[in-house]
Amino acid sequence: MRLNRKLIELIRIRLILIFLILSVRVYSQSAEEFYKAGVENYQNENYKEAIELLSKAINQNLILADAYHKRGHAYYKIGESNNAISDYTRAIELDPSNSETYYFRAFLYFDRDSFQALSDYSKAIEINPKAEYFFGRGGIKSHLFDFRGAIIDYSKAIDINPDDWYAFSNRARCKKEINDLSGAILDYSKAIELNPDDWVAFRDRGLIKIELNEIDSGCLDFSKAGELGYYQAYELIKRYCN
Repeated sequence: MRLNRKLIELIRIRLILIFLILSVRVYSQSAEEFYKAGVENYQNENYKEAIELLSKAINQNLILADAYHKRGHAYYKIGESNNAISDYTRAIELDPSNSETYYFRAFLYFDRDSFQALSDYSKAIEINPKAEYFFGRGGIKSHLFDFRGAIIDYSKAIDINPDDWYAFSNRARCKKEINDLSGAILDYSKAIELNPDDWVAFRDRGLIKIELNEIDSGCLDFSKAGELGYYQAYELIKRYCN
C-alpha cells in the first residue's frame, strides 16, 4: 500500500513537471509568434498593429531585447519619440552588444541631449565601426562646433564608403568653418561628382569661390543651383555677378 502511494506520488510529480515544461514551450512559442507577426506588420508599415503585437510578445517574455528594439522603431515611426527612447534603452539593458540600438537612440537624442547622442554614437562605433556611425558622430560633433573632430569622423566614413556624397558635402561645410576653403571646394566638387543633382553643393561651392574672388566660376555654380531648383540662386547672381 505504501509502495502504491509512493508510485502515485511519483507519477503525480512527473505529470506536473511535464505540464510545466509544455506550458513553458507554449508560452515561448506564443511570444515568438507575436514577435514575428509584429515584425511583419512593421515591415508592412502597420506601425500601430506592430506595437500591439510586439507589446504582447514583451508581456510574455520580458527579456526579449529584439522586441523592444523593433517596438522602438515603430514608436518612432508614429512620432512617439519618448516611447522609442525608452524601448531602445530597455533593449540596450538587455543586449548591450547591439550597435544598432545605440545608433538609433543617438539619432533621437541628437536635439535633446547632444552629449548622450555623442556617447551612443561612440559606443556603436566601439562595437561595430560602420560608416553610418562615423557619419552620425560627425554630425553631432559639428552640431557641438567641434568641426575638426567632425572632419575626422566624416573622413573615416568616407574611407569605409567612398561613394557617400553626403559625407563629402558635410565634410566640406566643416572645412569651410575652419577656413580650409580649398579643401572645402575639393569636397564639394567630389560631392557634385557623386551626386550632380545636389544644388546645395553648387550653391555653397559658389559662395566659397566668390569669397576667393573666383567670380565667374562662382556665378556658374549659382546658375547650376538655380537650374536644379534653388531659385534664390538668382538673387545671389544679382548680388555677386552683375
